[in-house]
Amino acid sequence: MKINILVPHLKLAGGVSVSMTFADELSKRGHDVIVAVESGSPTRYIRNLFNSHPLLSKTSRVRITRVKNFSDLRDADVFFADSWKVAQKLQAISTHGVKFQYIQHDERMYHGDPAIVDKVYRLPFKKFVNGTWLYEIFKNEFNQETEVLFNAVDCDLFNPRKRDRRPDDTTIRVLMLHHDYKWKRTKEGVAIVRNLQKKYPNVRLILYGTRIKNINESCDEYHYDVVGEKLARLFANSDIYLGCSIDDSRPIAHRWAMAACAALAIYDNVSVGDYVHDRETALIAKKGDAEDLSNKLEELIAYPNLRRKIANNALIHVRNLPTWQELTDKLENVFRESVRNK
Repeated sequence: MKINILVPHLKLAGGVSVSMTFADELSKRGHDVIVAVESGSPTRYIRNLFNSHPLLSKTSRVRITRVKNFSDLRDADVFFADSWKVAQKLQAISTHGVKFQYIQHDERMYHGDPAIVDKVYRLPFKKFVNGTWLYEIFKNEFNQETEVLFNAVDCDLFNPRKRDRRPDDTTIRVLMLHHDYKWKRTKEGVAIVRNLQKKYPNVRLILYGTRIKNINESCDEYHYDVVGEKLARLFANSDIYLGCSIDDSRPIAHRWAMAACAALAIYDNVSVGDYVHDRETALIAKKGDAEDLSNKLEELIAYPNLRRKIANNALIHVRNLPTWQELTDKLENVFRESVRNK
């Protein structure tokens, strides 16, 4: 099949990385896959020649294509839109193919004008959602049946065997995402860890992120734009992952931590039921209750046996979740059936 995957940008963001991974997996199966992004820059023609992206291997068959308008793309059997803004533009494209929309969050909450996003969600596209909470929203609010297409973790890349700290290293490394969206609550998480460091001086706050190179938040280490092997080693050398976001839809970083055998302290966000169980594979705080999240983090710091139990249970659990290959099977089958029946 010819497949055009339309993305809002090519940054190292969670949602786009998921679509890029599916693109790569589909290309390995012999499909002709383009990942397209709109760009007004005159250098787009030159950049298209290099066809490189940090999330793709040098041997990847995926073609990165920058176009002035998505309507300039070649026709294809499948058009797959990642994000509401892209889906809005897909509406105007004339094609013999089938149009799909991949929804990785309720974008009415933070990502656009709720009324406009609502209209886009009502467009007659076949839809995938990345969590059961979104499936319920589309069923109850829009009277639409959607396909649940989770994201996955490469457990060969993210695994505890990559831990290379000294045996006598007694520091407790708390890893946390740095982000400038307020609902990601970076500042709150930093404050929680810094406060606990007064009581537990062996705790280290490790931040990582892709949006801002020079950050203002106080931390012991900051890792900017790390991907692939470097990112996997960062997770493997962490003891705890602190998830401060209150509204994440199946955040992939939580499962990177699980696969790396780092214990999770997170909020009861909108999607936790899809991948963790409280006090078995994570410690889950009440949504938005910073004191409760601090208490959960302190438990993991103060009680190493609990920390190991949570981390080991999570490692077993994440290895039994659907793989990228299994999820791509589902995606490919839906594409094939839709193209055949259009």
